[in-house]
Amino acid sequence: MSLHRIREQAFRDKDTPFEQAALDIESSALVRLPEALRRRTGGLLRWCGRKLDDMLRPDMRAILLARSVSGISMLHIDSRLALDQCATKCRGAILEIGAFVGGGTITMASAMKRSGNEAPVLAIEVGGSSENPLMPSNDIIRDLKSNLDRYGVVDRVTIIEGWSNEVLGDVERLLAGHKIGLLVIDADGEVIRDICIYRKVLQRGAAIVIDDYASNEPNIKSPVVRAAVEKLVSDGLLRKTKILPWGTWFGTYRG
Repeated sequence: MSLHRIREQAFRDKDTPFEQAALDIESSALVRLPEALRRRTGGLLRWCGRKLDDMLRPDMRAILLARSVSGISMLHIDSRLALDQCATKCRGAILEIGAFVGGGTITMASAMKRSGNEAPVLAIEVGGSSENPLMPSNDIIRDLKSNLDRYGVVDRVTIIEGWSNEVLGDVERLLAGHKIGLLVIDADGEVIRDICIYRKVLQRGAAIVIDDYASNEPNIKSPVVRAAVEKLVSDGLLRKTKILPWGTWFGTYRG
């Protein structure tokens, strides 16, 4: 089976990590081979599975990953791709407030690994359970850790359990002198509070991503978030870059 076919299959499989997609191909392909060839061909296909990420162009890797995490992310695929770009260009650390089960976290940590940026990736999550019908979880922290491990970035992300307004000391300690080059907020809607708390560790010009800015469905958080963001923009602290599908706001810090 050609590398082109492996790429094609992995690209179609939006919910399976790269290596597992290739292993699935192996299982279906080997049953059609004579016994004498199975071991040698199986080894080659397993090697392709492990190396698939390295063989793809960076933009193709980002697209594959963005599709792969669709089952564990509340963000639109356009926002996941934009997160990848922000993380790839980031020259500081990343702080995510409200990691949930890790779809965005995995996207950003993977981009940091590809770009060679070794600055911290910190994810604040209060944990508990979620009854969201689209993405339920009995144990958010457990699922977050499991997903980070599944996608090979568990060693790249530090999870901070707690509320964002109670863990500033932990964040400063874990930053170890780094400034935040990308801040993602998708939590309880208290955007002004979080910007004010963490602005002293933000780089000037840092990328800011805020979810729930807008929504096509009834959402009690969106009006609160939108009002907070517009206030920060009018005060000159933030500058809007774009708003992507499902209401995710992208901009920069001007403070």
